[in-house]
Amino acid sequence: MVTMTRLIQEPGLAMTDRVRCVSALFTMHAGMFFMQNVEGDPEEKREAVLEVAIDLVSQAHHGPRA
Repeated sequence: MVTMTRLIQEPGLAMTDRVRCVSALFTMHAGMFFMQNVEGDPEEKREAVLEVAIDLVSQAHHGPRA
């Protein structure tokens, strides 16, 4: 997890942006685990989790939201 976090963080990111990057990884992991217990199409759930994770990383890098 530490290595993956370093890969998506640019040097000099503000602490809140660093937290967003870490949160994105946890969103992917915990989101997919938890969503197994939520009714719905598996692909739709996967896409929703990915969208939220990408949004967090995009916010951290102050880019456009995906």
